[in-house]
Amino acid sequence: MVDTRRLEQLLREKRSPARPVGRGARSAIAQSYGASAPAGRAPGRDDALRAAWAALPEITPPPARGHGTGAAGTVAALGHGPVAESFDLLRAQLLQALRTRGWRSIGITAPVRGCGASFVSLALARSFARLDNVRAALLDLDLETGALAARLGAAPEGHISDLIAGDLSAAEYLCRMGRNLALGLTAPFPEGATTLFHNDALSQTLGEIAQEYSPDVILCDLPPLLTEDSTLAALPSLDGVLIVADGTRTQARDLSECERLLQDRTQLLGVVLNRGFDTVAARRAQH
Repeated sequence: MVDTRRLEQLLREKRSPARPVGRGARSAIAQSYGASAPAGRAPGRDDALRAAWAALPEITPPPARGHGTGAAGTVAALGHGPVAESFDLLRAQLLQALRTRGWRSIGITAPVRGCGASFVSLALARSFARLDNVRAALLDLDLETGALAARLGAAPEGHISDLIAGDLSAAEYLCRMGRNLALGLTAPFPEGATTLFHNDALSQTLGEIAQEYSPDVILCDLPPLLTEDSTLAALPSLDGVLIVADGTRTQARDLSECERLLQDRTQLLGVVLNRGFDTVAARRAQH
């Protein structure tokens, strides 16, 4: 279940000027295209984009199987059925908001760890990738766990901190799933990313990805908002944030505190209720 009242309010508001995603000054490609330059106007831009996407190494998720919690179970849950349909509805509203307001980068976080932010990030990315005319990128910025790689059955050798710090370019670090979903996966990195996010490095990274691959949306799987200061540091680099609530344990006060922390840092786009059906079943069992 998704509370989209904030998204609907944003769509009703008068369109505001687009905010540049980032400078992206670390690479020659990022320098050759201004961060806010419209895609597709440079000669041969479409061909260059197709070549850039095709050059990314492709990973293949495990075959969808059953309803377990492993990689195959995750792929099965995201491929079809009610779960996929609910994320397709959220995708439609987000895509309208992105295009209406000139936004590109969305963070997905939760009040505390274990609410399902990584699952929601991956589900939403897969939903965007099901559209033939949309390109999406998904970055795992929860360095402590590297949960996205585990959910996809992948084994990344590096840390996304190398990309954020500019030690590796987007072309050197990103991989691809299917034709139009770029992935920035990471191995667990216990030292975290607070120092990286406190400077302009994340904005630089988002700008570089925007210029080299022109994705319609860049999704960022973030650490928990109430327990990790690295998330607070990342928020000003993002156009908006979705909060994932766990229907079995998230309290209203947790969401209120999240909303307070987001003020003056970025836009709250909505709240995704994860495990909502578990809550309904538990209440029925008590009666």
